[in-house]
Amino acid sequence: MKKSIIAALAASVCIASPAFSAPFEGTWATDAGQCRVGPSSDSRFVIRGSQWSGYETSCRITSVRTRGNEHVLSRTCTSEEDPFKDRVTIRMSGEDSLTMTGGELSGQRLIRCGAKPAAVRPDASVRPNRLIDIWDQADGICRGSGGERAMKGCELREEVGPLIQAQGWCRGKVHEAGFEYRWHRCTKDSNRL
Repeated sequence: MKKSIIAALAASVCIASPAFSAPFEGTWATDAGQCRVGPSSDSRFVIRGSQWSGYETSCRITSVRTRGNEHVLSRTCTSEEDPFKDRVTIRMSGEDSLTMTGGELSGQRLIRCGAKPAAVRPDASVRPNRLIDIWDQADGICRGSGGERAMKGCELREEVGPLIQAQGWCRGKVHEAGFEYRWHRCTKDSNRL
C-alpha cells in the first residue's frame, strides 16, 4: 500500500514519458502576427507529443517533470546540423499563455496560436496582472487578425481596459510614442483607456 501511494505521488510530479496530451502542446508565438508567418518565423514553435519544431531547430522531448503550472522538459535537439541537449522550463499562465526559461525564446511571453479571446468576460475583481494578460492577448488578436476574430479581440480589449484602469494601472504616457507604451501604475501624465 505504501509503495502504491509513493508511486502515485511520484507520477503526479514526474512524468517520464511525454506521450500524453500536455497543456503546453500546440503552436506558440510571440504575437498573433508570428502565428500567421508559419514555420519560417524564429518567434514561433510547435510542440506535438514528444516533438518540438522551431525555426532551424528540431527536438525530441525525452522527459517532462511537472509541478503545478511549471513543466521542465529535457530535449535532444539538432540546430543547423549541430546536435545538443538542454532543458527548458515552461510556466503556463492559463491555457493560452506561457513563458519559458531556456530554449530559443527564453524570457518571452508567448501566446497559443489560434486561441480564441477569453469566453468568460472578466470583472473588476480579477487581479490586474491577469487582466493585463487578457488585454495583451486581445490586443494581439485585434491588431494581428482579420474579420470577425479581430472584431472580437478589439471588443474584449475595449471591455477589459477600463477594468485595468479602475485598479490603478495605465498603458503609456501622453508624451510617449505607441511603441514606448508600458503598463504602469497610473500617474497624472498617463494615457487613459
